Amino acid sequence: MRAKFFALSVAAALSLGFSAFAGAAEVIELWPQGAPNKSTITEAEKTDADGNIFNVTRARLEVSVPEKPNGKAVILMPGGGYSNLSMATIEQSFVPLFQSEGFTTFVLKYRLPKGNPIVPLSDANKAVETVRSLFDKYKLHTVGVMGASAGGHLAAMSSVSCKDKSCPDFSVLIYPNISMMQEETQPKSSCRNNLIGPDRSVEFDTTYSAYKHVSLTTPPAFLAVSAQDQFAGSLGSMLYTRAMVENNRPVSLHVYPTGNHGWRAEKSEAFPDGEHFAQDLRMWLRTIK
Repeated sequence: MRAKFFALSVAAALSLGFSAFAGAAEVIELWPQGAPNKSTITEAEKTDADGNIFNVTRARLEVSVPEKPNGKAVILMPGGGYSNLSMATIEQSFVPLFQSEGFTTFVLKYRLPKGNPIVPLSDANKAVETVRSLFDKYKLHTVGVMGASAGGHLAAMSSVSCKDKSCPDFSVLIYPNISMMQEETQPKSSCRNNLIGPDRSVEFDTTYSAYKHVSLTTPPAFLAVSAQDQFAGSLGSMLYTRAMVENNRPVSLHVYPTGNHGWRAEKSEAFPDGEHFAQDLRMWLRTIK
């Protein structure tokens, strides 16, 4: 009976988001004095019935501290194909997982690019720098980035384009859109068009293909993707992994036979490997110093 009650309690907590794992989120404005690069979006920000946020022009971090913080932080970057921020998977699945491992979570609501790729990337780099400036306040010593889908691309780019205090200590890339090379992107993916635009641009394609910029200083990475993924595909994750190996950087790649795209960190009918994925990620997170 006790086990049944515990299971029901956990299910109820998950249905309410991550409130059982953290206090009310504090909001930190990323550019209180104004961003150095302006978004071209003019429509008002709005949220649909599924929690997807559109027309984001105000970058901010939402901070939640777990019951038993371990001194490590993670900045979570939602997907949405760079056309919106798909918050449900991040808030209902990945925040609880990280918090249960003791990570202080900073959910990044980054500005959408509308064809100007520097806009979200500058937000991602600024977010890491901002969290580092808050180490004393939250008693932290480590900060990493995590992203899913388009957020996975952003997290990867923040790992290879950063300098000094804007560099994360680790990255978790979940079904990430790693490549923006036109010939390497999946036909169903909208990331490249929303980030760069529909026209071929060798300069932008190369600049925003994260695997092409992995170096001897790129932070350790955990990558997870489905072999069935029709939106991000597994090629980009493999190319990023190969680049990490070639640069002698720590990397862990997991390709699951099920799941396609957009799965959460739990077992489901669409993603039977969910429990294996959650276990793999938890074990890897415990190696982070």
